[in-house]
Amino acid sequence: MNTNHSGMFGELSRRDFLAVSSLSALGALASGGELSAQSEWMVLNPLFETKLGIKFVVGGMVHETAHEGPCRTGKLENLTYQAESQSCEKRFNRFKDEIKNRKLPKEAKILEPVDFRVLVREKNVEFQFEEKYFRQIEKDLDNTDLIVVLWGFASDIALKIAERFDKPVSTIGNDWVVDVPATLRHKGFESYIALDWEDFANLVRLLWVRKAFSQTKLLIVTDRPGQAPYGLAGAIHDFDQLHASYGMQHHCLSNKQLTKEMDSVVGSEAGRQEAAKMARDLMAKAHAVHMTEEHVIHSVYFYLAVKRLMKRHGCNAFTIECREICPLEIAAKYKFTPCMTLSLLKDQGCPAVCQTDINALIPMMALSYLGRRSVYMGNPVFDAKNNILTIFHDVPGLKMKGFSEAPLPYELRNFTLGGWGVTLRYDFTADKGHVVTIARANPGQTKILVTKGEILDGFGVDKISCSLGVRIKHENTLSLFRHMADYGGHLVMAYGDYIDPMQDLSRIAGFDLVVV
Repeated sequence: MNTNHSGMFGELSRRDFLAVSSLSALGALASGGELSAQSEWMVLNPLFETKLGIKFVVGGMVHETAHEGPCRTGKLENLTYQAESQSCEKRFNRFKDEIKNRKLPKEAKILEPVDFRVLVREKNVEFQFEEKYFRQIEKDLDNTDLIVVLWGFASDIALKIAERFDKPVSTIGNDWVVDVPATLRHKGFESYIALDWEDFANLVRLLWVRKAFSQTKLLIVTDRPGQAPYGLAGAIHDFDQLHASYGMQHHCLSNKQLTKEMDSVVGSEAGRQEAAKMARDLMAKAHAVHMTEEHVIHSVYFYLAVKRLMKRHGCNAFTIECREICPLEIAAKYKFTPCMTLSLLKDQGCPAVCQTDINALIPMMALSYLGRRSVYMGNPVFDAKNNILTIFHDVPGLKMKGFSEAPLPYELRNFTLGGWGVTLRYDFTADKGHVVTIARANPGQTKILVTKGEILDGFGVDKISCSLGVRIKHENTLSLFRHMADYGGHLVMAYGDYIDPMQDLSRIAGFDLVVV
């Protein structure tokens, strides 16, 4: 079924994403024991601590004169300027108390609300929107991601705000305030409406995800910038368009720059000590280790070099082209494969994909940010007769069930017959029956294919090479296979059912969602 979903918050044309949140370090229990707070490889991306700044604007109206008419009735003493002003003030103060006590998503940061009163002058049909209220909104503008207009003459106030400030404007309610998004969208402004506070919480989370996209900066190691990777000719490689579509940024480094950084790590006493400490930590927490400490250390050298480069260039996502470091014999020289590093980065909330497959990166980011968890990826194999989808790659995460959850049990196993190249091994059989969401973006970066299934079992834990995988029961594997002709390459897999959130995100983020 190829559908262009409208979602619960309505349609929005493609535009740059906003900006995002940060993660704090966890001292969670690992499968093999308690992880120390110093376990750097478990420290999460500060992106997830970034908040969505929300500015509430409480609307009201005051009249210079007291009179009854078709739009106002009551005792005249209650219709004076002073009486209406007092009524607005009381309602505003009640709202401030309410919003302090209301439980909103942790992604939200509530800025100082504004008591915005529309003034009706004596015998004047031109309502007055006084400048002092706009100045109150402007004070927090740099930290504001969403302006929420509530109550009196909300659509009129919202329109004035939208015309003045380049910010999304929303409202909450299931009554006449539907006029707010209708007015603003008709005039080309970004606007939303939430049915109630629970629905508003969902909107906040989705806008936070969109903000996270715009604060994602990808480090790419390649000697062929601007070209699709070999073996994945359909992979996205137009990063300027990627920025225009999703607000993402990127920075390219050559393989020579990578090896220079690795030499710096290996060549310093501090670097060698850090690598040895981390290797011992990884081995101590593993349920089984099938490698020498020396070979584990070599893969840690690569991890440390990547982390240094990411920090230096302000990046929080990563990819490297395997089909470059292999023929250049960089992997063979330094005795590493990227697998472990990609797994650990994802566990830290830093999306990381194999083989510069950006088509996998986009849905990986969406699912990781939505679910706050590590996302698996791999090659697909389709068993149409039995409706079984297989995904295999040596990049499972220890946080696939959530960044706040205890790490999954793992083994350390060599990728190569020579005994080097650390991979984390997790047996997906332990999760039989778990629902998973599967996705991939198209080469045109305008669509995301999404589907779901249930884990049947895992395989390849005790094998070398790229052999770890999971088998998934799928409703219509043949249909998925047919659709993949427009998407190609790897699939990403996240624990949980994210079809509905992805539908809503597609409307806010500006991509089309294809559900199979």
